[in-house]
Amino acid sequence: GLMHREDVNGGKRQEYRITSKALDFFDVTTSINAWAETWLAENGHSGLTLRHIPCENKLMPQYTCNACNGVLTRTEIHFEGPISDQ
Repeated sequence: GLMHREDVNGGKRQEYRITSKALDFFDVTTSINAWAETWLAENGHSGLTLRHIPCENKLMPQYTCNACNGVLTRTEIHFEGPISDQ
């Protein structure tokens, strides 16, 4: 799962903690939020704002190449595999 329950205060209450699986899902959730800002937002705001803590600017996720650190755009990506030939 994405969350697990953890007993605190000697089992008097429980808290929910995110799992490593949820941490790996971070890129997906930030991308969906950015999509929602564009396509589902009322008055330009979807209801959830993500901010980068060090500079306090609004977060707009972007993917970068792991080799050259260039920002990826859909026109600069080549898909390889069985689906790409269709």
